[in-house]
Amino acid sequence: MEHVGTMSVKNCANGMICPVEFKAAGWGNANKHEVNGKVFEKTGSTKVLGSLSGKWSSEISYKLG
Repeated sequence: MEHVGTMSVKNCANGMICPVEFKAAGWGNANKHEVNGKVFEKTGSTKVLGSLSGKWSSEISYKLG
C-alpha cells in the first residue's frame, strides 16, 4: 500500500497546522515515499513558520521560515 495525497496535521493546543503531501511513486520508483509540507501559524493563515521534506520511510527534515 502506498500513501498518496494530502493529510493535515494540527496542533490542537496552539492551532498550528501542516498540510503534508504524500507523493506517488513514478517510473522506476522516482519520488517513492516523498513527503512535503508547510507549517502555518493557524488554520486559514498564510504565515509560513517552516517547511518539511524528505521520505517518510527514512528521514524528514524541517527548516524554519
